[in-house]
Amino acid sequence: MSGDSPPMWTVIGGSVRGAAHVRKDLPNQDAWGAWQTVGGQPVALGVVADGHGSSRCVRSDVGARFAVEVTHQVVSGLARELGYSPSEVLNDVPELLVSGWRERVANHLLQHPITHDDFPESLPVATRRDLVLDPVDLYGTTLVACLATPTHLITIQLGDGDVLVVTDKGRCVRVVDEDADSMGNETHSLCELDPHVFRVDARRHSRDGLPLLVLISTDGVSNAFRTDEDFFQLGTDLARELTSRAIEEVVADLPGWLSEFSSQGSGDDVTLCLLVRPRVRPRFAARIPDLPPTRLRRADWEGP
Repeated sequence: MSGDSPPMWTVIGGSVRGAAHVRKDLPNQDAWGAWQTVGGQPVALGVVADGHGSSRCVRSDVGARFAVEVTHQVVSGLARELGYSPSEVLNDVPELLVSGWRERVANHLLQHPITHDDFPESLPVATRRDLVLDPVDLYGTTLVACLATPTHLITIQLGDGDVLVVTDKGRCVRVVDEDADSMGNETHSLCELDPHVFRVDARRHSRDGLPLLVLISTDGVSNAFRTDEDFFQLGTDLARELTSRAIEEVVADLPGWLSEFSSQGSGDDVTLCLLVRPRVRPRFAARIPDLPPTRLRRADWEGP
């Protein structure tokens, strides 16, 4: 790395209880966290987790919170290595996340044993018995994390959710392809306790420099849009907003936007975390094209 000052990021985000959960008087089962520096290193981190809405996963809101906490803990412990040589340490991250999350679940069960009141009346007795014997499913959740280091963009993903990047040229792209194993509402989960189902991606920043914006979201956001192109336009629109308005104004508007996404989508909880490059304002505004976004060509996005 050169002697230049390390890049700085502004991190913002929000989460709203889904329209369907409001109607059913269910809690927000999403969780999120974002940090502008981690472990004293210039590594910005955004994490979102989507607790499963299944009647089996009655503590998934707690499981999602644990997923965010343990991700921050693991990344803090590896921040220096992840900031400068990610390929050497990324293989260890999924196993550390699974073991840390499992430990939190076990401690929570000790402090809050399962009772009959934990289960909805509609859940069959046999299913309740299975959950008492193997209660980790109660806490099922997905996990999506993105680290912006001085040299790399690192994505750690389990299950559904998205990471979009708006490049210095104003183009929007999904960093990691959608999970081919996901079918309908079925998706990989931390309750599988299998590090091999994580998808980890480390890419160098493009030749043009750092992205303008990184969006990390639960699937409640993408489900509000009919096509990928419409979803990618969200990244372009947000980049434009952040170049022309005070970031405090955008933060104030986020809850309203997220509520609208839920209402016009599946009614699910909706969570969005943004890593914003502060230097984008407003001199970069002209670089954001008023055109439908497209996937990046390989030449615009370097490999590991």
